[in-house]
Amino acid sequence: MTAKKAVRARDRHCRFPGCTTPAAHTDTDHLIPWPTGQTTPTNLAPECRGHHLIKTHSAGPAKPTRRITDLDQPLGTQHTTYPWNYNNPEA
Repeated sequence: MTAKKAVRARDRHCRFPGCTTPAAHTDTDHLIPWPTGQTTPTNLAPECRGHHLIKTHSAGPAKPTRRITDLDQPLGTQHTTYPWNYNNPEA
């Protein structure tokens, strides 16, 4: 399985807080920009095109942690999103 497919299966939708765009319709974005950051599932997140552009062109980049992505929003607020919970989809 490619890193892109693994990330899309893991997250199922855009990782931007509140966005429900299906992962199949997203860009696979590096949290730590390439070439510094590796192209591995732990350094990738699906983001819809609009949110990918906001993250790329804002002052606050995403900060990866283990399977959690902390996103610094353009307005300075910080939110944590989690991968899809296959064991409890309602969570």
